[in-house]
Amino acid sequence: MREEVVSGLLGRRALLGLGLGTATGMFAACEPDGRSSEENAHAPTVDSSSSETPVALEDGVFRSRFLRSRLGWAIAAPGNTGAGLPVLLYLHGLGADHTSPFTYMGLDAKLESWVAAGGTPFAIATVDGLDSWWRPQPGGIDGSRMLIEEFLPLLARRGFDIDTISLAGASMGGYGALRLAGNGRLAPHSVGVFAPAVGPSGGAGSTDVSRHPEMLRGIPVQLFVGRYDEWRRDDLAYVHGLRQAGVRVQAHLIPGGHDPVEMSVAAPRLIRYAGKHLRTAP
Repeated sequence: MREEVVSGLLGRRALLGLGLGTATGMFAACEPDGRSSEENAHAPTVDSSSSETPVALEDGVFRSRFLRSRLGWAIAAPGNTGAGLPVLLYLHGLGADHTSPFTYMGLDAKLESWVAAGGTPFAIATVDGLDSWWRPQPGGIDGSRMLIEEFLPLLARRGFDIDTISLAGASMGGYGALRLAGNGRLAPHSVGVFAPAVGPSGGAGSTDVSRHPEMLRGIPVQLFVGRYDEWRRDDLAYVHGLRQAGVRVQAHLIPGGHDPVEMSVAAPRLIRYAGKHLRTAP
């Protein structure tokens, strides 16, 4: 497997200036990273705020044998170094890519605010999942094995503490984060999700956390869903199922629908929740 470190992500403000801020949502179609393998390495892009511990964005590509494609990845980290930092692994929604949590939701800026206020430093890592639903698919495609056997080792090689991890995601990625937390291959400190696609029309399987919320017992869960979100009914039913199964869950009904604007407003709470749980063992 070959890793390539490439130039930093376009700034959020630049992308919004190109009109992407008025897209229908972070789940609008985006092309996967198409950079050439001949690109040279460049230093990460550092946020220009006045924080003493600025959050830097680094991105790159690798070829995945589990998704049979070149995948883009990005890491937002305070201090521009792995240095044993714990990790929030964020899984994007259907049609989005590894840049979406930063360009649409500004998670890097919200992480910087959290650290500047004295919160526990951690990194946010994202990777392209294509339309894999972060789970095994017919023909050997498997987004979950890509995460565990390819992307997490990549993070470890860059100095991050992959034994101290929390999970997060939106829509398809919310489902993927819950599934990954419940399947026993990781020991996440917490899971935070926006409008997870856990209903019958999502990527749910009959033997995973969508049908068996008890698989998340012992893992703190935070769930946000909009009042007009297409997943609201399914998600609220799922929250009830989690509580019935004895899972510790914080549920937040927020204004709006399935769009990045409302998710961005709620994102600081997602950051705080992850930071709080990354301080201690689950």
